Amino acid sequence: MPDKTRLKDIISNEKILTIFINEDDSYFEKNILNTLKQILGDSIYSTNVIVRDLSEKNNIVSILDEMNTFPFGKEKRYFIIKNIDKLKKDEFIFFNEYNLKPNPKAKVFYFSSKSNIKIKTDKEIKFKNTRDSIDKLIRSKFSEININLKDEIFKELSSKISDNRLVADKEIDNILKIYESSNDINLVEKYISNSKREFFNDTFSLDFDINNKNRKKLLVNFEKTEFKENIFMEIGRITWKYKLYLKIKILLKKGYSDEKILKISKISKYQYKYVKQESQNLSLQDILKTLSLLVDSDKKLKSTDIPHEIISFNLLKNLTK
Repeated sequence: MPDKTRLKDIISNEKILTIFINEDDSYFEKNILNTLKQILGDSIYSTNVIVRDLSEKNNIVSILDEMNTFPFGKEKRYFIIKNIDKLKKDEFIFFNEYNLKPNPKAKVFYFSSKSNIKIKTDKEIKFKNTRDSIDKLIRSKFSEININLKDEIFKELSSKISDNRLVADKEIDNILKIYESSNDINLVEKYISNSKREFFNDTFSLDFDINNKNRKKLLVNFEKTEFKENIFMEIGRITWKYKLYLKIKILLKKGYSDEKILKISKISKYQYKYVKQESQNLSLQDILKTLSLLVDSDKKLKSTDIPHEIISFNLLKNLTK
């Protein structure tokens, strides 16, 4: 399974101009498009990355003409040709002829869920979705932010994560947001140990709903998650995050550089990127109000007999006023 570095190597390799990828879940396709967007930037990506789906009605001659057209200046064009297996037998001949002498200013990725495709390319990647491949994905994504999970935690996570790579990728990202929000690996491990399978997909939608003041969606998502069961951890996590918003907002206003804020905050570049972006969408008044509501709810939990579910519900409702 190509990681981000290997994907970038494939994309930048001038000797590899045509690639056949056999997969059944669109995982490589998604990652190639995301990697191209990172490398090229939005403006070049929008004009130089062309996606054609052969399961739809397409003019094969027009697609081949596009592939043979040279882009402006030194730029390169990238083609994602989906469902290559939908070609008729005689149409394969045209693409194989192109592949023998491809446009040096174009890179073509052919995709199919079928493996027995008679297309000749510079490189071929055949992928079979297995539990081992999901485990490799888990290790790869955690290692990107220098986290090594204990063996027992890894096994538990592996048993709860989806068998579909696209879904698993999203679920792992949700778990990594716990670390982004708390900077606490122990909290990550507690979430993995204590959470049901469905928890990974839903819990972090709450964060977005709180920041966007979307009460209707927040209360719907609240019922899907284990917020009330994990309320002490959740309040601690959200409080830590809003204190970080406050710190970053104040330091930016004072003219501190990103590098200096990173050093003071003691968080990773990965965390800082997202937290800074989120903090800029919130007013100082919003942040202070949220922190006050969190402190008040924490006191009620520890000093009253009000059921946790009611405190949780009222907190989330007040956070979206």
